[in-house]
Amino acid sequence: MGSPLKQASGENSQQRALPTQSNLLASAAIAARSTTFEPQVIPTNARFCERVNAQKPTTRAHVVTVDSHRALHEYDIVKMILLYLKDEPKALAKAMRTCPLFIKAGVGILWEDAKPSDLLCIQDTRRRLEFAPFLKIVTLWSDEQYQVLALNENEELYERGAAFFCDWTLLSNIAIDEEAGIDYDEDCRPGDKTADNVWKGGLKAFSPDPVLWVERDLNLFTNRHGRVVPMEEISQMETSITLTISTEKRMQLSEYDLIIVGGGTAGCVLANRLSEDQNVSVLVLEAGENRSDDERVYTPGLAGSTLDNPEFDWQYVAEPATGLNNRRIKHPRGRAIGGSSAINSLAIIYPSASDIDVWAELGNEDWDWNTLAPYFLKFQTIVPPNEEVKKQLNIVHSDESIQNSNGPIQASFPSKVTALHKTWINTFRTLNLENVSDPLTGDAIGGHTSTCHITGDLHERCHAGVAYLDPVLNRPNLTVFTNALVHKLMIETHSSRPIVRGVVYSQHGVLHKVSARREVILAAGTFNTPQILELSGVGNPRVLKEHGIDVVYANPAVGENLQDHMRSGLSFEVTNDVPARRVTTEKDRQEYKENRSGLLAENGAFLFSYTPLAPFLDQTGHDDLKSLLDKHLVDDGSWSPFTRKRNNFIRNAIESANEATAVSFLSRAPYGDFEEGNFVSLNSMLSHPLSVGSVHIVSSDPKIKPKIDFNYHSHPLDVEIHARHMQALDKLAKTEPLASYLVPGGKRLSKAYSEDTIDDYKEVVRAYAKTNYHPCGTCSLGTVVDSRLNVKGVRSLRVVDASIMPIIPRGNILATVYAVAERAADIISEDLGLRRST
Repeated sequence: MGSPLKQASGENSQQRALPTQSNLLASAAIAARSTTFEPQVIPTNARFCERVNAQKPTTRAHVVTVDSHRALHEYDIVKMILLYLKDEPKALAKAMRTCPLFIKAGVGILWEDAKPSDLLCIQDTRRRLEFAPFLKIVTLWSDEQYQVLALNENEELYERGAAFFCDWTLLSNIAIDEEAGIDYDEDCRPGDKTADNVWKGGLKAFSPDPVLWVERDLNLFTNRHGRVVPMEEISQMETSITLTISTEKRMQLSEYDLIIVGGGTAGCVLANRLSEDQNVSVLVLEAGENRSDDERVYTPGLAGSTLDNPEFDWQYVAEPATGLNNRRIKHPRGRAIGGSSAINSLAIIYPSASDIDVWAELGNEDWDWNTLAPYFLKFQTIVPPNEEVKKQLNIVHSDESIQNSNGPIQASFPSKVTALHKTWINTFRTLNLENVSDPLTGDAIGGHTSTCHITGDLHERCHAGVAYLDPVLNRPNLTVFTNALVHKLMIETHSSRPIVRGVVYSQHGVLHKVSARREVILAAGTFNTPQILELSGVGNPRVLKEHGIDVVYANPAVGENLQDHMRSGLSFEVTNDVPARRVTTEKDRQEYKENRSGLLAENGAFLFSYTPLAPFLDQTGHDDLKSLLDKHLVDDGSWSPFTRKRNNFIRNAIESANEATAVSFLSRAPYGDFEEGNFVSLNSMLSHPLSVGSVHIVSSDPKIKPKIDFNYHSHPLDVEIHARHMQALDKLAKTEPLASYLVPGGKRLSKAYSEDTIDDYKEVVRAYAKTNYHPCGTCSLGTVVDSRLNVKGVRSLRVVDASIMPIIPRGNILATVYAVAERAADIISEDLGLRRST
């Protein structure tokens, strides 16, 4: 089994990846001609680099600490060596999530029963190339007990060697002999065999700079217990390091109190809150890796660059949708610590009070707005705009009197004002639709400047992984496994009501079982959570039997009620008064890297509107709309109680001037047909679609993705309402002052419409509408889970993620997921009697 992820967050990005201390003992000493240091362990706090640098050793290199690392495995635990070059403490600090070992060609790592497949990856030290094909196994002794992984004598590699980058937590797999050393002598020749066929050492230190561009943590060791080959001629070296390491034999934990499946948005919240009780052991199983230190994650201006990349994204694709001209829509979902909060567009859009009240009206006790509203404050800290921004944008909707919160997630306003910022607000003011109510009140309507999940000081993405999980990874009762794909739940069926006893998962191709003493909590997301339930025998019997899965508990609602927000847009050519979009340059990257400023320091998703339809309709439009509603939203006696309440809620919202049936926003990317030129795009996202779909397994193999069928725009009213909101966008574009920035007679996209008619806009929607990435509803409150989030019919199992939302709220659902997870943590703590301080 792989090592648990353990890392601590610092006060800035440079310390973020520093490892944590553990309970085990460790010591280190420097053996050099002129200098001797006493064994010590230096705390890895925010002042870590400065304290290290202050030692000012006289030798060219020095050991900082041998930092013990608590690992729960069936082999000896061996401590990690952290090395700091005297002149590069800060650079290496950022790189501590990976531990580099520069190994000269011909020198190997010695371990028992080594196989080529055990070495996952090797990278050249100067290029981002993988050289796995150049690996070979060399037998050291005649009994073949030990083997060494070495480099083939490839000329290019042999000349400059190669760097083995491994996740530092996995260094618990390496046993380093006391005689092993690290050579800092530039003239050290490559290791070679001695007369008795034993390889010399020759680990070579190098500048940490190459580590900084490594784009992913590369795992060198998996499940092997090996040792670095002892160095020869150690006395001839100018500076060397000898190690005295205390080790402890600890058995892998096979049982935890709570198991959280999914280290995404909700999973990170739960891991933080539930592990506050030190007497409760918590395990988090995350299928992805920790990508928090990747610039594509933490840089706001690079938001979206991770989509469709398998290192970050599950890469789901929905079934062809008849209502979208049979197009298939890609559905990115975050496959990393932090989940989709680590790869989304950073925007924060809040639901209305009625959006949440309808959940309670469906019979879900204590899931109304008044109950959930405090949790929208609890999860975040709202960073007030500076006075200049507040003055220029006239941010009257931001009520600091109700924003007195100190949650983990930081939400900030733009730090600078552009012409489009002011134009957006003033245009809605012209329409008497400027929002003057704080969105946290639940009754906001109209255009406004929103906040984004960006830290106010460092201008970095603030997602669930860095805000909730990183600060608590040093808790001894919290363990996180990455690259852990859950196959199914272990369910006992001896009693009248099945009970979950644990989880089966795989990691690096090895199958594992782990038991839960108290509960398993599914936080795997809208697609994965119903898939795991069905693979475990909980779901529609027809689906389960089709794939040879025994029915543990029959619930046809599992995987149903899938909902999403669809958006479509119109693009308009703008005058030279609006600076053209430009491609990010290396200069932009450097400015952000050095100063956390410039083009990459912010994301453009700040300009939003909670948009009602009624104010954009004349009397004829109101009459036509009523006729449509009477035709398509009248109970013919076939509606279920759930359908009746949902449809009545959506009809009331459509007819109300105080409910946002769409969320509008401004972006710069052209929409629809690509055209060269300078454009702004006005987008409309349908708030409450009537079309629903499903997610179901297509195989009993957990590695096979489920079938995702949204049935987009299958309900005729969705296309009708969406088309009318597109027409509202056109009216918005003709309103001053925005109209003055558009080129008279300029290009308009998409070309699908030639006249301002509803039929034209319906064609635009069918041809160009796409997802806004907000899937939810597949394990809904009331049908799959009860009001305490327990899975109906099964004991010791809950669901906490977007799948529990019975009716999708308006706008970006991320804020609602955070609030739901915070409330769920309180519910679970209350039910299980956990002791918490938050």
